[in-house]
Amino acid sequence: MSDRYNDVFPTRLRQLIEEMPTTITALARELGISRQAVSQYTMGQGQPNADKLVQIAEYFDVSCDWLVGRKDSAKSFEAGLPGTCKFLGMDEECVLFLQELGSFSQNYPNALHALLTHPKFQEVMRSVVKFHWLLEHEAEAIENAKDLQARNQWMNAIFMENFMSTTKFNEILREWNKEFRGERPEIDYDALLGRKEDANG
Repeated sequence: MSDRYNDVFPTRLRQLIEEMPTTITALARELGISRQAVSQYTMGQGQPNADKLVQIAEYFDVSCDWLVGRKDSAKSFEAGLPGTCKFLGMDEECVLFLQELGSFSQNYPNALHALLTHPKFQEVMRSVVKFHWLLEHEAEAIENAKDLQARNQWMNAIFMENFMSTTKFNEILREWNKEFRGERPEIDYDALLGRKEDANG
């Protein structure tokens, strides 16, 4: 093993290849060089020239500075709204909402941080995104499904993402109720909103 195996560039290149995922062969084909050359990059036995470094960064959609350890963030950041959109991979409407939400949350210190960093909320957001995408493509998927099993798999996926998002979010609310209210009974929101039928009705 090379003495430079654990240097920043070969370590991050191996990480990118694994996470994408892609292969050394596919990357070599993209760069127009031999598989052996790319393998040497990953082992710390060789360094790409400037042009190849740029190609690698563009292939993985990361910055050259991150690849060589000059920055801790993989994405390059440019000031201003367009740069923020590019950095986050969102359109202007989403970024402006996040900006507004950040300003709004200043009136409620710690609350937004507690929500966005909660592992279950992160699962909720992924499920909601997948749920929307599955619904959006449901008709096309069912139409193109080859058999009943394929259609059922799609429907089951919709059900599971709906179930996961609502269940996990309710779990967060129950955790916070317990954290801040202790053993006191949870607030019966359904009763407060009149959603429960009168037992004598």
